[in-house]
Amino acid sequence: MNSNIKSTPDLRMIPLGLFSIGVGLFVVGGEFLGGPGVGAFIAFGLFTAGLGALVTGYWAFRADNVFGRVGHSVVGILFASFAMYDWFLYPSAKDAYSDLAWGAAASAIVIGLIAFASFKANIPRLASVTLVLLFLFLVFLWAANAFHSMNMLEVSGAIAILTAIMAWIGGLIRLLASL
Repeated sequence: MNSNIKSTPDLRMIPLGLFSIGVGLFVVGGEFLGGPGVGAFIAFGLFTAGLGALVTGYWAFRADNVFGRVGHSVVGILFASFAMYDWFLYPSAKDAYSDLAWGAAASAIVIGLIAFASFKANIPRLASVTLVLLFLFLVFLWAANAFHSMNMLEVSGAIAILTAIMAWIGGLIRLLASL
């Protein structure tokens, strides 16, 4: 038996993660663009994105999909962490801007590394573009919180909605391919 032969990774779980991430980013983007005050729905959207991506990451572990398990698990943990912060710590934070700036910066670095690796991975380029947009969303979220800039927050919101649309399109394409 030749150990150099790699099996084709199972990609059937990918639409679940992409659809969940899209919901979270769409809700957050709408809030950042000045949508109706949805407050708790931000945490709901982030938790939906986090839980969906974590389930997808777990499924990818079971299916021997290396990039899917790392990418979705990390994105899921980050989204779930932002949701938990929003629900439990944000109301009593001494400096929420600083907290969110540090969280967004660390998240942007990790997502940037995953986005960079995605160009070498055997995944559709649409997924790589979605990861790059997620990276840009986090960079502008960092800038908005670090510099207290509403304009940067609005740009971050627009990028979040664009990223959500890209994630939904990617999920739909993958879903249709698996039918």
